[in-house]
Amino acid sequence: MALIKCPECGKEFSDKAAACPNCAFPVKEILKMSTGDKQESEGMEVVENAKGVEVARSTKGDSNNKMIIIVAIIAAIILIAVLLIVLSKNKSDKGSTELTTETNTEDVSKVTYDEAVKLIDSGNYEEAKEKFQTIADYKDVSTILNQIPWETRVFECIEELKDMLKSPDSLKIYSVALFSKEQRDDAKLDQERIDGFKDVFDPEEEAPVIAIHYGGENTMGGMTDQITIFIFDKALHYYVPFGHTKTLDYDKARDEEKDVVFLYNTMNENFNRIGDVDIDRINRIIKNGVYTNVKIIDD
Repeated sequence: MALIKCPECGKEFSDKAAACPNCAFPVKEILKMSTGDKQESEGMEVVENAKGVEVARSTKGDSNNKMIIIVAIIAAIILIAVLLIVLSKNKSDKGSTELTTETNTEDVSKVTYDEAVKLIDSGNYEEAKEKFQTIADYKDVSTILNQIPWETRVFECIEELKDMLKSPDSLKIYSVALFSKEQRDDAKLDQERIDGFKDVFDPEEEAPVIAIHYGGENTMGGMTDQITIFIFDKALHYYVPFGHTKTLDYDKARDEEKDVVFLYNTMNENFNRIGDVDIDRINRIIKNGVYTNVKIIDD
């Protein structure tokens, strides 16, 4: 038992009493006045127990619970932030990997392309074709692959053209026409005459007739500009010149040119042109002096 002092009358009495015996001041009011503010400031509060007596209770448990909740919320926020950063990084890494893969593929294709072009410029069409086939969808490779077999046939005729010039190094190709023995839909000759002209084609090799328009210094020292027709010799298995002409006008052609003019105009009007070549590349190879390395490549 402890004595408490009544704030109303100043008398001391037992804290077990319900009120001051002198002035009837309630004990619970005395307790509130003496302990309430201090306890609350220290994390305490006054509550009634099961017997109805007011006692002091700690509020630290509630504070701890609040602190746990706050910490949990902060941890959840941090976890979410970390997950977002990881996902973002993975997406970025994936995009970077895809870009790197595309870049590497582009780089490899470019290297292969440049190597193949160098091989062609050195007259090595065979190895060039093999390299081009590995990058068939790159740049203009599909076009080059289609041109290769026709260009190699043209180079079989180059040596003959050089022999016709006083200065072989002056040779320059202007255009090339390759004629197939397949007749045009709008052919002007009747079938019998067309069949007769098919004798100039090799029936086994399916080799086209080649007409080359070229220029250079001739054996007389002057500049020539003419068309030479080459046919595939069945016995030699090689292209040989059929003849040449400076004009495609039959009436203006010299006697020795008339057969060439007639053959060219007949093919041009009755037979399909086939294939395609790169004139700049052909002239570049001629200038490099490596045309003798070229071998015929079939489709």
